[in-house]
Amino acid sequence: MTSAVGMLRQSTLPDSCFNFGWTGIHPYAATDRFFGEFLRHAATEHRRPAPRLHHLRGTPLKCYSNPHESAINSCSRHHPKEELHFRPFAGKATQLNRQAGARAMVSFITIVTADDHPTFRDGLGRLLEIEPDLKVIAQANYVADAINRVLELKPDILLLDLKMPPQPKAEISPRGGLDALAAVKGSGSMTKTILFSAEIETEEIIEAIELGARGVLLKSAATELLIEGIRTVMRGACWAGTEAVPTFDALLRKTHEEVNKRKFGLTPRELEVVSAIVRHSMSNKDIAQLFKIAEDTVKHHVFNSCEKVGASNRLELGNFARAHKLPLKDLF
Repeated sequence: MTSAVGMLRQSTLPDSCFNFGWTGIHPYAATDRFFGEFLRHAATEHRRPAPRLHHLRGTPLKCYSNPHESAINSCSRHHPKEELHFRPFAGKATQLNRQAGARAMVSFITIVTADDHPTFRDGLGRLLEIEPDLKVIAQANYVADAINRVLELKPDILLLDLKMPPQPKAEISPRGGLDALAAVKGSGSMTKTILFSAEIETEEIIEAIELGARGVLLKSAATELLIEGIRTVMRGACWAGTEAVPTFDALLRKTHEEVNKRKFGLTPRELEVVSAIVRHSMSNKDIAQLFKIAEDTVKHHVFNSCEKVGASNRLELGNFARAHKLPLKDLF
């Protein structure tokens, strides 16, 4: 009795007619058991009775590669010359179509990145788009461009650097990101902003949160933390450094307490004068012109500041401010 394998070998059909769709499996290597299981599977897919293998022996076979043809058009053997038509994976095309439709329905988190370093910006975009649910739709390299991109494209997330130039070819502003954040908030945009900076002071964190930032993250953080932060913010929570928090209320209270402790009793004006000395190396005369006050008043503020922190001169005052991280401000 001729086996299924022998029958296939004796067939005059070309090998392409026996391409069952499995890479690396040639029909000549098929066994009777494999062939029978294959037919039973095809028949089950289309609610037809599976023909027994011995019914097929000696029957010429004809295979179709068209995915739209029936898995089994005929499985009876009324005549030795009657052909058996079958399609191994008739349901495969439908399955692939469903999978393609499911991929098309995936909802992306749209992102705009704003950073004045093009190399970092491009690398960041490539890292984010490795994730199947993240899509960078635009990049900005200065404050006005970032604002326009958000208002025009309405992204889900704005990844915003802190220090950025306000306009093309302008000098970098230490408050560029905060100015952009304020403009986005004032526009009524629904975009959620994550402040993403190389360094950030406590006072800047407080101001960013008060301006509506939903996340604060350092560029030195691992990529996994950034991605998790984006998804956390999209779920409605907030991201603080390395962890998710329901809101920023507790963080704000804690940060305000820390800042108050680090003020060492200095008044707001005294902090501004110390900031001018430490951050900008300004003289008493320049400070007086900046704040439109008398030079003697500046000297009085400097003296009181030194008294409160235990410094004897401007140099020691500056060293103390840096060592104890006084909440200083960039005045320009």
